[in-house]
Amino acid sequence: MVIIKAFVFCNNLVAESIFSVKNIYKFFNDVCILQNISFDIQDRQTVALVGPSGVGKSVLFRCVLGMLSLDCGDVFFKGRRLSSSVINNSGKIFKDIGVVFQHSALFDGMSVRENVAFSFPKHSAHSVEEALDQVQFPALHRDAYPSELSGGMRRRVSIARAIVRKPKILFLDEPTAGLDPVASHAISLLIQNIHSIYKVTCVTITHDILRLPLLARYVLFLSEQRLLWQGKIDDFLCTSVKEVRDFVHFGTQQDSLIFPEDFSATSSKKSTIF
Repeated sequence: MVIIKAFVFCNNLVAESIFSVKNIYKFFNDVCILQNISFDIQDRQTVALVGPSGVGKSVLFRCVLGMLSLDCGDVFFKGRRLSSSVINNSGKIFKDIGVVFQHSALFDGMSVRENVAFSFPKHSAHSVEEALDQVQFPALHRDAYPSELSGGMRRRVSIARAIVRKPKILFLDEPTAGLDPVASHAISLLIQNIHSIYKVTCVTITHDILRLPLLARYVLFLSEQRLLWQGKIDDFLCTSVKEVRDFVHFGTQQDSLIFPEDFSATSSKKSTIF
């Protein structure tokens, strides 16, 4: 178990720890979904939360963001305790947290620009255009509606909406889910590029083991309601822990892992597919 060093009443606050989860539990109808989960996320770190389907990854995602109440435990962001309800957390705190939901979660009745602007009421037209530029979304389609876009384009709009406020930490729930391999690869490179440019901490839930080295340098492995393993990506890929080893093996059985060094900055720009 990881000992959380950065929480609100601790005298030994670790400055570089931006997000801390301490001993959280979550039950649904007396069934334990999350059991004693603890971890630290450092400033500017890239982290992936992985594990088999149905082990509680999305529940953990919603719990740490205050979208679901905790039955026990605490979550801290930059040394400040977050409540178990989004509405009870100050807008100033959540200005620093960007979220990309699974399947994009765009508003059908809003244009691309309106969707991006929605999460940032004090936005300027320039900030919206800058965010769309950053996700390489074509200017020609910025007045289009979500129903007119491909899955990859919708995902880009969702990411632009999350970064328009220039958050300190970005949470992404299955950003490549439902996309074809080419679009999945383009989105993975895009996330890597955003982390590099904005120096933002990125936390990604993913089943995409092939592109895991592109998305994160640190891995949290959830299994049977517990955080079974955590550590650096290189150690994750060669660990002797059976559950982790099997997960990596079956996730990469037919293809090779994709590492950042496999692609130059030039190739990342050419990978955009709409």
